[in-house]
Amino acid sequence: MPENFSFKKKPIGLLDMLAFKKLVPTRQARIDAAPDTLPALPHVNVLAKSLHPLRQYLKITDICDESPDVRRFRLEPKENALAYFRAGQYLSFFFDIDGAAVTRPYSICSSPMDSKKGFYEICVKNTGGLASKWIFENWKTDSEVVCSGPEGHFYYEEARDAKRIIGIAGGMGITPLRSLARAVAQGAIDATMILFYGCNTGADMLFTEEFRGYEKDGKFKAVYVTADEEVADAESGFITAELVKNYTDVEDASLFICGPQAMYRYLEGELAPLGLTPKTLRQELFGEIKDVTACAGYPAGKEKGTYAVTVRMGFETHKISASGGETLLVALERAGLSPPSRCRSGECGYCRSLMTSGSVFIPPEEETRRQADRATGHIHPCCSFPIEDIEIIVPRSK
Repeated sequence: MPENFSFKKKPIGLLDMLAFKKLVPTRQARIDAAPDTLPALPHVNVLAKSLHPLRQYLKITDICDESPDVRRFRLEPKENALAYFRAGQYLSFFFDIDGAAVTRPYSICSSPMDSKKGFYEICVKNTGGLASKWIFENWKTDSEVVCSGPEGHFYYEEARDAKRIIGIAGGMGITPLRSLARAVAQGAIDATMILFYGCNTGADMLFTEEFRGYEKDGKFKAVYVTADEEVADAESGFITAELVKNYTDVEDASLFICGPQAMYRYLEGELAPLGLTPKTLRQELFGEIKDVTACAGYPAGKEKGTYAVTVRMGFETHKISASGGETLLVALERAGLSPPSRCRSGECGYCRSLMTSGSVFIPPEEETRRQADRATGHIHPCCSFPIEDIEIIVPRSK
């Protein structure tokens, strides 16, 4: 020990001693005053359940036709309060369609401030698919629906994102960006926003009157782009890097992109010269692959095959078949097995399962597994296409 080193005693004040003497009796008094039984559910669990519910039971209170094939549904809680969310997140809805348990995610197009007023809004386009067709035929005013809590990572984060937002939307990709625009207009997000909205025709555009109202305070601007016809006050063609630069500076801005798969593939190359970094770029989920044969690396001809799938769930084993052109999740749902799912894009990991034999094709756009999962044979059925007979262990729905 150095010669000049010495311990210095910190003086103990009289008030410190008195506080110490009161410590034990104070604690004992609190123990004596506490109830004899614990609450049925601790307060922190009550809070967690309200913010992140596994299920929300809602009813439809209003339906609005935004276009001939797009409907906006207003949803209010049957009981309790709605779970709060961040602008851009989605809800997963649960359906029983002809005996098959099906889930579909839909972006919340209302704002977080609206949920405090007691409602969500979503928009559904009738594509003729299983879920959208069923919704158009069965969802009426006062219908009761079941969904998850808000989910997804496509949202504005003040600690990460810039004060200027550049939104790029294509078609129905406008729905989460409408939520973001409403949040900016209502002051829930302290930022400015410019929105580039591309559609085929002017008739395809949604919320245009609403967006014009948001432009009055100078915090929001919409730039419309049509590909198949010339429309007054709209650019013609596609959303290009040059078009974006003509209207705004990409420096010190965060980009939020949502649209069809073809738009994602197009913008990947188109925006490359802008030198965007991952921190500045937010992209919504890629969605279910419509044509797996168009994906890079897909083995030719496998989409024509029908493959045997052995499924183990809990203590039961099921034998089902799956087409090479469909995901394992779709095959599981069609067989009525009610597998867990949420995003249907490979991101959330909710459907994570163990493949013990066989092989699948996973589109590069949706390969989000951890390296450890790849090594151990874990897959996401929502984005896994069978290319031979397989065996899989699937968790049961919660």
